[in-house]
Amino acid sequence: MQYQNYDKQTTDFDSENDNEISENYVETSENKITCLQILNILSSYDLQHAFPNLFKTYKALGTIPVSSSSAERSFSKVKLIKTRLGSTTSQCRMESLFMLSMERDIPINKQEVIDKFAETSSLLKKNLMFK
Repeated sequence: MQYQNYDKQTTDFDSENDNEISENYVETSENKITCLQILNILSSYDLQHAFPNLFKTYKALGTIPVSSSSAERSFSKVKLIKTRLGSTTSQCRMESLFMLSMERDIPINKQEVIDKFAETSSLLKKNLMFK
């Protein structure tokens, strides 16, 4: 008899807690934070040294594609570049071409590229700089 009362009290207590938990969940579900935001917070407050495993995990999580189409597109580009330029280019140039073709959404500052390229030689600097 005493066990049944305890069970009844526990059930009542749990149901009250369940309501509180669901209310808390409703309140916090509106304030969703993304993986990128957490990664930015960790790096901006220099917490990657305090939480190295957490930082590595979120960094790896950020690289996982949402769908397989982006990975398939990347492999398609790799195949296209390898077939057309396979034996005629160096490995370093191939890797650079892969990066350019796969990471098209990263904006490229053309003036910065020209300046960096011009720094490699005085002749290039003289011909490329219009200052």
